[in-house]
Amino acid sequence: MSGMGKEFWVFAKRIAMMVEKVIFGAGGSKVRRGRPRKYEDWEVIFALMVKDKESLPYRKVEERLRELGERAMDYTTICYRVNRMGADGEGREFLIRLIKLEVEKMMRILKAKEFWLFIADGTGIGYKDSYKMRWCRGSEIRKVSCHVKVEVLVGRVRGVDMGVGCRVGKAYADENKLLEEIFRDLKYRATYFLGDRYYSKNKV
Repeated sequence: MSGMGKEFWVFAKRIAMMVEKVIFGAGGSKVRRGRPRKYEDWEVIFALMVKDKESLPYRKVEERLRELGERAMDYTTICYRVNRMGADGEGREFLIRLIKLEVEKMMRILKAKEFWLFIADGTGIGYKDSYKMRWCRGSEIRKVSCHVKVEVLVGRVRGVDMGVGCRVGKAYADENKLLEEIFRDLKYRATYFLGDRYYSKNKV
């Protein structure tokens, strides 16, 4: 057996299970249509932890999981599930849930019921920016050009700034609509709102 010791991975497994429970709730992530999943989300997270910590290629992760006494998830399944956990799927739910948990925790600490100020802005990741798709395999590992719209909402309360919402849309997505999505899920209000003139055209 190579790499990290088994005691380390027992602890890492508990962390993966806790992450799934905290983010998705006691019932795990939302059940989708189709046949039942063979592997839980925490198992996918754990497999990625093994891959990253021991710098293994996807094809070696299955063997390493077997050495650790875990269910041996084949590399094609890992790749598929990772793609499903992207920004437009479970990863989006993960991010939204995580932000909500952090905001609620900070509001309790600050003993605040609403924000003093919301600041919104959108930005694009243009075609000139390229990224290596390291999470893919085989011929998919290549540089790709990206163009997406990202909308961020920041709140300020009692001298503390925090992110309270984030949405990612396709190229040329309407910033107003992305911000409306954030507001629909946000249970807090603010006394003031700061944004450019574009936000004044509709509901926002």
